[in-house]
Amino acid sequence: MNKRYIDIYKKIIYNNEKTPLSIGTLAVMALCVLTMIVASFTQIDFVHPWFIKGPEGGLLFVMKSYPYVPQIPVALFIIAILGKQYGFITMLIYILMGLFVWPVFGMGGGIGYLKTGFFGYIFGYLLIAIFSGNYLTKEKTFKNILIATLLGVIAFDISGFVWSFILALFKQIDFAFAWQALRNFSLSRFSYDVVLSIIAIYLGILAKYPLWLTMYANEHPKKRKNNYRKAKKKVLKRKQKEEFDIDLDNIPQKTKKKPSKKKKAKKSNNQDNHHSS
Repeated sequence: MNKRYIDIYKKIIYNNEKTPLSIGTLAVMALCVLTMIVASFTQIDFVHPWFIKGPEGGLLFVMKSYPYVPQIPVALFIIAILGKQYGFITMLIYILMGLFVWPVFGMGGGIGYLKTGFFGYIFGYLLIAIFSGNYLTKEKTFKNILIATLLGVIAFDISGFVWSFILALFKQIDFAFAWQALRNFSLSRFSYDVVLSIIAIYLGILAKYPLWLTMYANEHPKKRKNNYRKAKKKVLKRKQKEEFDIDLDNIPQKTKKKPSKKKKAKKSNNQDNHHSS
């Protein structure tokens, strides 16, 4: 296989190609589930400048400390690596593991977790995979990454509040808890979620480069060959060549062989004989 074509294929395969189903992909998914579990029990204490309302109505400059659990950024990091389909499956495995196997959620686990006001936020990871995954499969521009982040964070917060509100209607929890959860798990951490999630998505895009070697190398040979042909065809039809670091004009193409001098002389003799006759 021509090395130039291999380089072109790597460019296109890292640029919005679907994640292949392979042993390497399953291994990466297992690592991502482990990463979600670690993130559930990890707390980062952010200390930064902040302004609060003073006793006389003015603003006071203080240092604010905020304990943050980075589950949403980690979820978007995983989806940026695996894509929508396998990112969704990874989140589903994490949820099912917490409900039926081990208490891997931050507040515990087990089937009884469904009756708590926290499960709506756990279910929100599936919505992040659906809504954010659609934009993360497109061109990796800042606009698409920002939209993917906002959709994922908002879907996560709405899921948690709606679940708490439903439980409050059935008198499983108090309405006060639903509003308190909305304030503590959504509004107060919204800016942290957005900023850190954008950073996490960029890190996920970078991490996909080395991890793709594991996922793609173990793909079925026939499917890999078909994907190569599609990728090569897609690259050659690109109009905007500046998207790639490779000069597409220098790609060797099949050209018609020029007739030799002997064939040209023979052809001209045949034409002269034809005219003379």
